[in-house]
Amino acid sequence: YFIYVFLLLSYGKDYLPNESLVNGIWTNSTGIEMGLRNGDKILSIGEVVPESYRETGLEILLSQGEDIVVERNGSEVIVPIRVESIEDMVKNKTFIGLIKPRMPYVIGAFAEGSVGEMAGLQIGDSVVGLNGTTMLFFDQYLEEIPKYAGEEVQLTYFRAGRADTMNFLLPESGKIGVRNTGEVFKYYEIKNKQYTVEQALAGGFGEVKSKLNSYVRQFKLIFNPKTEAYKEVGGFLTILKQYDSAWNWRHFWEFTAFLSIMLGFLNILPIPALDGGHVIFTLVEWISGRKPSIKVLEYAQMVGFFLLLALLILANGNDVLKAFGG
Repeated sequence: YFIYVFLLLSYGKDYLPNESLVNGIWTNSTGIEMGLRNGDKILSIGEVVPESYRETGLEILLSQGEDIVVERNGSEVIVPIRVESIEDMVKNKTFIGLIKPRMPYVIGAFAEGSVGEMAGLQIGDSVVGLNGTTMLFFDQYLEEIPKYAGEEVQLTYFRAGRADTMNFLLPESGKIGVRNTGEVFKYYEIKNKQYTVEQALAGGFGEVKSKLNSYVRQFKLIFNPKTEAYKEVGGFLTILKQYDSAWNWRHFWEFTAFLSIMLGFLNILPIPALDGGHVIFTLVEWISGRKPSIKVLEYAQMVGFFLLLALLILANGNDVLKAFGG
């Protein structure tokens, strides 16, 4: 709690408001299969109205059986969240790119041997048309350009405020080797909410509640065998990977706070050998008026120990399998 209060006072809260995505979202193949479309504007997920676009991907992952309500071409459309979609997100980690801001096609970098670069495109050019058809968004080109593999194409672009066109032969790969800009802040307003001491003290409780609720829902997902989320449980190596290779105090404290919440929740589970197990035995003694026998306590502690050992082996075993490509 106090770590979150410190973070809110020191850094405030950076977020891209969901309603600021005036061009809608850009989704991946899993989102398309679910029923989402590029350009959709997410209104709600179940009963949750996401404040920040970054919340939407995780919220969808944890909302099996709920519906996503989106605005599409001026109308509301309902997209159900099915278990098959959750399974795909977990197995293939596609929830990571499930929801992104829809971006214009502004050249940010070139791949080695880029056909586009050789044709004369430059970093900062804004591509706005393909073969005479106006297209304003990067995802449209990802879908359309490969259709012209081996053919000559014409791109319309803006450079220094002036429109121009260029023609070149598209290779059989259907790729021009041009990467889009990742500078979201140039096209969408990222807000920073500052906190007073009083607001930070209240906001700290909100952060703890939000993170705890999210973790409990993730924990429930692990016990759904259809999603195979248990294969994604990580151990010490996974924890270490969460820290940036370049030191970042803000990220360090944010993850440390979340880790504390995670360990605190695990500790109150009603498993013997954990504090939650001790509470259960204390309640049994208080209700029955009799203290459990030493033998019962010993057996319970052994069961709790082996459960914790199994969890430790599962988590770190997953790390080892991933490290060797399993």
